[in-house]
Amino acid sequence: MRNCTPGGNLGEGKSGGRACFKCLAQERGVWVNYRRPTRAFCRGTLKRRIRPDFDTWTLGEIKPREVQRFVNALSDYSHSVLRHLRATLGRVMNMAVKWNYVSLNPVLGLELPRGLAPVRAQVLQPAEVQAIVNALARPYRTVVVIMAGTATREWELLTLKWEDVDSLNGAIHVRRLVCCRTVDSETKTGENRRDLPISERFSGRCHAASEQVQPRGIPLPDGLRKPLRAGMGEAQRLSRRG
Repeated sequence: MRNCTPGGNLGEGKSGGRACFKCLAQERGVWVNYRRPTRAFCRGTLKRRIRPDFDTWTLGEIKPREVQRFVNALSDYSHSVLRHLRATLGRVMNMAVKWNYVSLNPVLGLELPRGLAPVRAQVLQPAEVQAIVNALARPYRTVVVIMAGTATREWELLTLKWEDVDSLNGAIHVRRLVCCRTVDSETKTGENRRDLPISERFSGRCHAASEQVQPRGIPLPDGLRKPLRAGMGEAQRLSRRG
C-alpha cells in the first residue's frame, strides 16, 4: 500500500488524484441522496471491508487493475456481499469523478468472482414455531408470536403503536422502523410503507389488550426492546435443538 498526501481534508492542498481515499470516504456528500438505513449500511461496508485496504491510497493510485485484485482476493465471500462491495466502492469513486479528483471510475467493468453460494435461512414449520412459543417465557413469547404471525421485521416491530393495529380491516400498518438506535419515520414513505394482514384471532387479542392499557406506545409488554435480541437468540437455539 502507498501512503496518500498527509493531513487536511479534500479541499486543503489536495488536487486531483493526490486526494486520499480515506478523506473522500468520510465525506457526507457522498451519500447525500441515500436514505438513512442505506447510508448506515454503506458506511459500515466501507469501514469493515473496503477502507482497511484503501485508506492509505490516493485516488489517483486506485486503478481498475488494483480494484480487480482487491475483489479477486475476496472469492470466499458470498456473491451478494461482493455485489455490495462493488456498489459501495463504485459510489465513492463515482463521486471522485464527479468532483474532478479522477477522470475515470476504476470500478467500471469490474468482474466479480463467483463467490460462495448464499446460505438460505431455515424455515420453520407451524408445529415447530408453536413448540418454540410454548417453550418461551414472556416477553420473548410475544416477540416470536408477532414476528411469526405477521412477518414483521425486528426493526419494525419495536416501533409499532396501537394506532398501527387496524382490527377492523385485519391489518398492521408499518410506518416506522428503528435505524441507528432511533425511531425513523422518514424511511417508511411511499412505496416503503406496507400493510401486513393479521388473522381474526390475532386481531381480537390485540383489541382486548389495547382496552387494558392507554392507547399509546408499542402494543407489547413494557421493557420489550431490551430483551428482544436475547429472546430471538433463545428462539434460534430452541429451533436448532428441535
